[in-house]
Amino acid sequence: MHKSVLIAALLVTGCTSQQAPAEDRWHQLAAESDRLTATFRGKFWEHEMLPIHNEFWPKIFAACAPQAKTAGITNFKAVAVINKDGVVTEYLPSSNSPALKCFSEQMVGRKYPTPPESPFYEVYTINLETSNQAGPN
Repeated sequence: MHKSVLIAALLVTGCTSQQAPAEDRWHQLAAESDRLTATFRGKFWEHEMLPIHNEFWPKIFAACAPQAKTAGITNFKAVAVINKDGVVTEYLPSSNSPALKCFSEQMVGRKYPTPPESPFYEVYTINLETSNQAGPN
């Protein structure tokens, strides 16, 4: 009996090493963003990237917000994965709603200053009702 419990435990352990569900990955990246942006270098980078972000964000908002609002979404968070060159390689909304796909499509490929670490993770809070601005968390 003891042997079968051990085998079952090993099988469960083996199963948990598979890729984390998207929601878990989102939370992991958001936590890493919190760690990175709590440093002096991370805060300085956010200070540099914000004016660049604010130049292109209104166009993204205008293109994507109507679809999200129609779907009943009033706000969401997203995390961007930024490579060593400052390019957004992934933009992951906290919700898997298809109505937010436009935001991801528009953000991937956007260029920020070179981050202090790579990959760098940045969390955004987007309120679709009060503003067309989205900035670092």
